[in-house]
Amino acid sequence: MIRDEATGEDKEVLVLYEGEYRLDVKDGYGEYRWASGNVYKGYYQKDKRHYYGEMFWNDGSIYKGEWYEGVQHGYGKMIFATGEIKEGFFDNGVFKFEGNESQIKAFMLKNNIKSSGKYEENQRLTSKNSKSSVGVS
Repeated sequence: MIRDEATGEDKEVLVLYEGEYRLDVKDGYGEYRWASGNVYKGYYQKDKRHYYGEMFWNDGSIYKGEWYEGVQHGYGKMIFATGEIKEGFFDNGVFKFEGNESQIKAFMLKNNIKSSGKYEENQRLTSKNSKSSVGVS
């Protein structure tokens, strides 16, 4: 339960995770839905968004690309609700410059920039572990 500061009422907030767990944390492929309507579909490592994932915001914005320890990092494409598109290099959640996937990968390799790695491998992974659904209030 959380208290709505505007009304002072207690509200139940439901979030849903459906996906893989390892050692009681999100690890592997999963989908996370927030009460706000935001949705993440992709990979987790040690309870953080990691490798490849797609984030859908309730305003219509979409990010498809790499994540590293919970933030957008590496090659990605952000499509804003306004229709504006930014494709290129994201550094710790901040868009730095434009480029296609091969240009960004070459830049990261040349500059020894850490990537989530296993990007292509994780796009091909199939679920090997049992799936679970958890509602949190």
